Amino acid sequence: MIKEIPNFKNYFADENGNIFSNKPINQYGKISSEYKLLSFRKRRNYLAVNLCKESKVYSYSVHRLILETFIGKCPKGMEACHNDGNPTNNKLTNLRWDTAINNQKDRIKHNTSNRGIYNNTTKLNELQVRIIRKYPKHYRYIKFLSNIFNVSEVTILKIRNKTNWGWL
Repeated sequence: MIKEIPNFKNYFADENGNIFSNKPINQYGKISSEYKLLSFRKRRNYLAVNLCKESKVYSYSVHRLILETFIGKCPKGMEACHNDGNPTNNKLTNLRWDTAINNQKDRIKHNTSNRGIYNNTTKLNELQVRIIRKYPKHYRYIKFLSNIFNVSEVTILKIRNKTNWGWL
């Protein structure tokens, strides 16, 4: 089923996650009734497409366009979620509006989260965090641990208070 994208005349989406244009007059000035499949590009991990409106180009995430076309506008406090954890699978059956918390739970379930060792800026692993938490909260241990693990004292304190690595 092909449906026109809201607020974008002559642009259409299908339930398989494809975006089409159907400009009534093509670049050669001839009337055209053919749908043209638009190409996507990667934007972060997601697929994006450019749509034109009133001589301006707008970039949109494909998953949001599919949801807005077939389900409706994004409800307040919600975001687009992929049921299978694959950010390039934009079939309508794989998409839903949901809360940021549930989206994060999905990312953990599908092992696509960037928390802990999956974050490319982390200096510590789970074992090191558990070791840090076993030490007493005395200042000299905080200083000692920051030197041993080559992180700041603030990082040690945040780990101790479960501000960082809170799920462990």
